[in-house]
Amino acid sequence: MMGTDSGGTSRVGQDRVEPLRSRMRIDLVEQEHANDAVKSIYSRFEDSGLGVYNVMKLWANDPAFLAGFESMLNALYADDTLEARYRELAWLRTSQINSCHY
Repeated sequence: MMGTDSGGTSRVGQDRVEPLRSRMRIDLVEQEHANDAVKSIYSRFEDSGLGVYNVMKLWANDPAFLAGFESMLNALYADDTLEARYRELAWLRTSQINSCHY
């Protein structure tokens, strides 16, 4: 039986504990290993106050995909038809419906 404890480890069987990160199949692109295009996108995320989440680091394996995500975010946040709090509420509800933890 496999479960997760609060320390970020996964319990495998009764006597073996394996870190969750060691089971990841796709590497995350960290700032220090990113190419210039990805570093630039990361900087814009950070400057906007959004930050760089692991899912963004995953998408950075395909810089064009990450750039597309950035364009989508910019389009969503540029339109201020809805107040910011309602846009955030829509994001939160969509995440709940899809069981997304981000």
